[in-house]
Amino acid sequence: MPGFQHAPHRTMRRRLARALISLLAGLTLLLGYSVAPASATEGDWINEGGPARSAEAMSAAVFQGDRFEILRGTDNRIWWRYRNGEWRVMPGGGITEHRPELAVILNGSTPRLAAFHLGTSREVYYSFLGGAAGNIWSPWAQVRGTAHASGNLVASSGVMGILLTTIRDNRVIVQEMRYRSGQLYFEPDWETMDDVHTHDRTLYYSQQVTLQSQVVNHRVTVNDRDYDTSVVVGRDQHVYIAHTIADADGLRGGVYSELPGGGLCESVAIGRGGDEVPTSDPGDPAYAAQQNVSIACISPQDHTLWVNRSSNGGFAWSGWSRTAGGNAYSTAGPEVDGDPGGQVFANISWSGGENSNLKQRMILMKRIQ
Repeated sequence: MPGFQHAPHRTMRRRLARALISLLAGLTLLLGYSVAPASATEGDWINEGGPARSAEAMSAAVFQGDRFEILRGTDNRIWWRYRNGEWRVMPGGGITEHRPELAVILNGSTPRLAAFHLGTSREVYYSFLGGAAGNIWSPWAQVRGTAHASGNLVASSGVMGILLTTIRDNRVIVQEMRYRSGQLYFEPDWETMDDVHTHDRTLYYSQQVTLQSQVVNHRVTVNDRDYDTSVVVGRDQHVYIAHTIADADGLRGGVYSELPGGGLCESVAIGRGGDEVPTSDPGDPAYAAQQNVSIACISPQDHTLWVNRSSNGGFAWSGWSRTAGGNAYSTAGPEVDGDPGGQVFANISWSGGENSNLKQRMILMKRIQ
């Protein structure tokens, strides 16, 4: 099967949702900032991808109770599976040089699973799942506007829609997909986050942060507001974080500042527990689950995985630490996702030595929170 060694066995008026993160490789400082400690319970590393091989980590989403996974094969085609079943090529001939993404959007009360990828044209394309058992997806369609992206793509699910985030000319740009009266809607074009206009106010992101090609994003919902946490890696390899509030009045806040605790990264990723589409009801058990947020970072010194955890939705962090149970070596960015019960997982594309159990570009995953 091409792309695998064997037959293989995740706006502007802006609401954001799923916790996304790009992994930065390289902590060169002792990271010990500690506020609001989060659970550090970890699992063992497992071969989550089975026979699949990818130059990058995979994306995942839980949709209608089933775990769906998506990745870029070694042939640059887009492969997906669900329920740990067989890997299949997505129909439509999509080709990408970046990790594809999965996110859930609500059409009224009906959830739909969408896949996204950054094409070789540097534009963003989407497809909706029509039937998992039959490998039925809608034809790839271009997201409205001109992205002309130069970095990775992330997709975040929210109550109001899906926020798409990427980088163009070292600036973060966003577009939002949502349903309006049953019709799919996009903003007129991608918008640069350095210059977001809301009610005659301009939201400015820090101009001194010159970005690498990675940005990651996640969203939680509190009292009918979506709180988006955006994490980027600067050219200085420091990690910068911004919090944005999205509600009926638009988008507010969002100035990038360095993540407390220092540290250097090549790549980063961010993700949370809870349902794919967050809840705003504090009485819902999923509300507590979605407060578990983790950032994963690849160190530029030794290319191993470090993590930083939050138990309050990404507003306070435990401090950087290595993952337990052996070093996870990767030269590519990781990914972070969660389950409805609140557990958070990191996965990587293995770049270390090979033996009977470990192979190059194998997808390894473990619980990190």
